[in-house]
Amino acid sequence: MLKNVFLFLLAVFPTAGFANCDFQTAHFANDLQNASSVKSIAIEIPKSKKWAVNGIGLLLDREPNIQLKWKKKFEAILRVTYPFGNCSYLAEVRQSGDWLDHLRFLNGSLHQSLDVKLKNGNIANVVKFKLFLPETRLGNNETLATLLLRKLDFIAPKTFMVEVNVNGITAPYLFQEKESKELLESMKRREGPIFEGDETLLWSYGVFENFELEPVSGAKLVNRKWAQRGNSSAKMALNALNELQYHYVNFATLSAGSNNGLFINPNERLGKLGKFSEYHAITGAMGGFHALRPHNRKYYWNALADEFEPIYYDGNVSFEAFNPLIFFKDQPIELELFRRNIQHVNFENLKIQVQNMKHNNFIVEFASLAKLPLQLAHDFVLPKLAQMIINLDAWESLLAENLITDLKSENYGVARNNFIRDSQSFGVNQEFIELKYDFDSKLFSVTCIEPPGCVIPALDANQVGDLMANQRYVNERYVILPSA
Repeated sequence: MLKNVFLFLLAVFPTAGFANCDFQTAHFANDLQNASSVKSIAIEIPKSKKWAVNGIGLLLDREPNIQLKWKKKFEAILRVTYPFGNCSYLAEVRQSGDWLDHLRFLNGSLHQSLDVKLKNGNIANVVKFKLFLPETRLGNNETLATLLLRKLDFIAPKTFMVEVNVNGITAPYLFQEKESKELLESMKRREGPIFEGDETLLWSYGVFENFELEPVSGAKLVNRKWAQRGNSSAKMALNALNELQYHYVNFATLSAGSNNGLFINPNERLGKLGKFSEYHAITGAMGGFHALRPHNRKYYWNALADEFEPIYYDGNVSFEAFNPLIFFKDQPIELELFRRNIQHVNFENLKIQVQNMKHNNFIVEFASLAKLPLQLAHDFVLPKLAQMIINLDAWESLLAENLITDLKSENYGVARNNFIRDSQSFGVNQEFIELKYDFDSKLFSVTCIEPPGCVIPALDANQVGDLMANQRYVNERYVILPSA
């Protein structure tokens, strides 16, 4: 009886998420969840003139990176074509990306990377996603990297190539889902707090050069609404953020003057290896060091395992030959940090897992996502997997090297003081606070670290969620730091 009711509801309410489809979605429920079923996407932006003016303004802007003023949101109608029919969705789009490589002017037409949010429905269970110009992610290198990582049970976004028409202009794009509960659910993780490196100070902030303020940038919460569900969610997110900030503050001190500041393992103080050792090894073997820069990193707090997990994003993977001694030349601290971290990796097992990706099923799945004929997919994948195994050998050989025996050990209190001091020396207008939950009032009390003595009332879960995500309270910038 219940099964019949469920089938009836599927027929009445489409599995495409209440989208307007010209076919019986219940008959294609499995196909609609499969990213390879998407043949093409068309995006119509009704305010096309304003969209064009925004694009031209961005194109003519002389700034080296994309300013926030060009990332206005526009209402859109999005249509997806499947082999068995079409679905329409209401959506919101905006310019995506930091650098100007997310723009391409070709044959009189402007092509742009896009940030998309569906207001109704989903595409392959994805609601929020990006449509990248393929060259910004080295094309199907990104498709291969994300598929491989997902197979190895690392959290990585669904990624595939697709033809997209934006207001009459057609081009190939790389579809990639954003960090969200849908991503966690697709990787069989329970929804929980997601964090990322805070880029607020890194791009066109005041009079500062890009990345000049990286030494005083920490982490922030991504999924604000999850933390605002109640005090228990807010407390969990705050505890995890404090643990992550501890490592960002120590990183700023340890990597001072480093050009390759890459190493962060937020599980170290928790006494757990977690997945970061293997993640560092496998991401490095793909040449994806871009994903390891602190401001590019994303993290999931796994409450069931009581540890952080890495979320892969923006690796700029090259799959080229790699020698860690050359890559980290003149960076002995960074090299030693990686060496100590990867000593826990079972390299033989990891190489076997990569070798197993050479089987036909993996290549067929990649070909479907990459929109390549099977033979071309085969020729694309096999050399890259072979190079990964060689690169994993290079990581493993690093363990035998006699490198630094002692690392600079900085007391967190000292590191925190240095972090605050450096912020002040830059002249950055941000204040530093500690947050603690008060069980009696069921509110979060605020202690001002610098400047001391400021007066901020106790905050509720909703306010704390905003503060963790936006680093702002009453139009002032506040950075949450764990106690010394």
